[in-house]
Amino acid sequence: VFQSTLRKYRDTLLGSEELQEYYDPESGEHIIDTDPQIFYTILHFYQTKGHLYCPPSITEERFLDEIKFFRLTKYFLKLNDTSEEALQNEENARPKKANLVWTFLEKANSSIGARIWSYCSIVCILLAVTIFMVETIPEIEEEVADDTSLLHFVFFCIETTCIAFFTLEFILRAFSCPQFIVFVKNILNWVDFISILPYYIGLIFPGGIAHIFVVLRVLRVVRYYGSPDTPTALK
Repeated sequence: VFQSTLRKYRDTLLGSEELQEYYDPESGEHIIDTDPQIFYTILHFYQTKGHLYCPPSITEERFLDEIKFFRLTKYFLKLNDTSEEALQNEENARPKKANLVWTFLEKANSSIGARIWSYCSIVCILLAVTIFMVETIPEIEEEVADDTSLLHFVFFCIETTCIAFFTLEFILRAFSCPQFIVFVKNILNWVDFISILPYYIGLIFPGGIAHIFVVLRVLRVVRYYGSPDTPTALK
């Protein structure tokens, strides 16, 4: 993480000059003894400009103790304000169905259906990445390039199904997000958007420019595993 990113929150430990107290001259690194999963979530807070979530495998009590050390408590409480007034304001400001859809898509542990959706998402990601890798094998690449071959048809069906899932997921998240401006500013959402472009570019410009963007589909793995609410079993 760049220092300029950390400095945006100077009232926190990592964004203040106090961070230098944890600098180890021998290793040339800052050493802080904390849970790796929690620390990853804390870095995620800086990278996403204020998104702080408690990992599902960590108790909220322990999480609060850890982020208190990093002076992030007020940011977590602000994002997770469960007071009656806050909940009422949120409910009045946004349609109830939008809240339900957002929770379903973003909180994998909120329900059985949300967990199943998460599993389907990771399966589609793995299928899309696997197809991309297999297509680079010379022998298979030639057969896939033949529009009349069975392998071409199979790969096309799998890819179309995955892209349809990704597109539906992205559209639902975009329309149900609490704050669209925050959604647009989140780099991980751009990863989602860019990763589905190759398919549609390929439909418009077959066999040409699309292949330049195909590699970006691998970034969906970054998007999925970058979410603090990913089911623990998949991490």
